[in-house]
Amino acid sequence: MSLISIVSHSRPPALTGDSVPSEEVGSSQARSRSSNLFLISVVSHSLPHALTPRACCMPQAALYEQFVAPPLVAKLTPLSDLSEDISNAMREQLREFELAPLHLRLARIRGDGHCLFRAIAASLVLGAAWGGHSALDCLADHLAQVAPEHVHVADALQTLLTGCAADCTRALAQVNEVEPSDMAVEALRRCAMSHMCRHEDRFCLCSSENEDFDAYCERMQGMGAAPAYGGHSEVVALSEALSLRVEIVDCSGITELQLYRMGEQLPQSCPTIYLLRRGLHYHLMLSASAEGECIDQLPQQ
Repeated sequence: MSLISIVSHSRPPALTGDSVPSEEVGSSQARSRSSNLFLISVVSHSLPHALTPRACCMPQAALYEQFVAPPLVAKLTPLSDLSEDISNAMREQLREFELAPLHLRLARIRGDGHCLFRAIAASLVLGAAWGGHSALDCLADHLAQVAPEHVHVADALQTLLTGCAADCTRALAQVNEVEPSDMAVEALRRCAMSHMCRHEDRFCLCSSENEDFDAYCERMQGMGAAPAYGGHSEVVALSEALSLRVEIVDCSGITELQLYRMGEQLPQSCPTIYLLRRGLHYHLMLSASAEGECIDQLPQQ
């Protein structure tokens, strides 16, 4: 851990977590004709040889239908198996998180624009489900103390937990059900924006010359086909609104990891969420021990 720079309650440099700038979207649309050819070229190299001639003749929409979307929340794998292009030094640092006392494992989150909020919901639900009845009671007690304006978060999380008490496999299947999982995502988006609006003086820097604060909050709360990426400001808002301790391991750099902590002043009894950040994307990290039980009980890939 000595190689890891620890920054408390500070914004990661140069990375805001906001959605892709509109000018990038516009330029990608302008290049759509050439990108179609590029996609066919890429697929022809990645699909089995038997499919390659056929793939080269297929329209883009048909090519997309050939791909299977990854799970919303994947089964657990070792942190050291992270496939992204990171340095060997950073990979070694990640291995330290697999050791005592945390014993963290990686649960990949689908990159659909909701990754931050889905990771937080999954962390609360899965941690409580395989922590046994005492962990479920602790989460229920904690959520019962949130402000009345955030009760919809507790309701959405309870929906995910229904029928999967102390059942690891059922809990993982439940967070992969689109409707209840998206309900929790929407509740967390609303919670974050509600808190940020109540403290606009502290979060007003989210606005820009092209988008005022109200427009930012409206966009961030949306659940449309192209949702806005949650970032550092939303993590801070959820940490404060729901009394969550959050630790983010950021491997977006070149040589070493960065660790950001929110809610350090909160009691140890508050839920702790571990996130792995790579650019704008967030994965979830889960502790390998809960109430004396081991998450290796979960089915492995």
